[in-house]
Amino acid sequence: MAFEDLWPGKGDYDFNDLVLDYQFEIQGDLTNHVVSATGTFTIKAFGASLENGFGFQLPASVNPSRLTVSGSRLTEGFIQLNSRGLEEGQDKATIIVFDNTFTQMQHPGMGIGVNTTPGAPYVTPKTFVLTINFKPNEISVNDLNIGNFNPFIIVNRVRGHEVHLPYYSPTDIVDMSLFGQWEDNSNPSANRWYVTDKNLPWAINIYESFAYPVEKQDILGAHLKFAAWAMSGGVQFPDWFKNLPGYRNNAVIYQIPQ
Repeated sequence: MAFEDLWPGKGDYDFNDLVLDYQFEIQGDLTNHVVSATGTFTIKAFGASLENGFGFQLPASVNPSRLTVSGSRLTEGFIQLNSRGLEEGQDKATIIVFDNTFTQMQHPGMGIGVNTTPGAPYVTPKTFVLTINFKPNEISVNDLNIGNFNPFIIVNRVRGHEVHLPYYSPTDIVDMSLFGQWEDNSNPSANRWYVTDKNLPWAINIYESFAYPVEKQDILGAHLKFAAWAMSGGVQFPDWFKNLPGYRNNAVIYQIPQ
């Protein structure tokens, strides 16, 4: 997944402000109840000068009192967790993986962020493992519905400044005054969130590792079918991210130095 952190403004729209690979492994029992979930998250790059965090929310069908979380990497002091390792002040189970990319990956000393500026030293991606343990016989695999989790970034250590996937609702402690500003075309009463008037998003979640643009290069000029995909509501070019003829401008996509 990848995020653009200048929401509610469109910004440079390079979608490299946080680039993450992730995987969930679910352990269940013979009655189809979840015993534990292990989330593995790897920061590949962040082309941001802002100090962003990352978290996710589980569906309302998951009772927060039926689970505990370990493995969060919190260094900044603005995130408050309860005794179960979940964020305070949330009706849904909300898990913060880390609160500042800059404290998790060492900046190489040149370029904006990490692994987005050609010619800057490459930094080995950083992997986190987070464990969620569930009370026995409480949460079914269908209740957990991990494929529909709600990931988001927290922008520059301002807790109410969240950026989510398109049409995914914010958490309970978002700053509602940000919606409808600049290019954001959210309409909370219609459950429309985090899209422009042309349905362009500020976050993406795809089924393979993302070939992200270099710093300050608009994703529309890197992934040439992205605009048609977004503006059609996902109907056209659902495979926009693949390396197919006519799909990419590789000259503006980041390449790992050899």
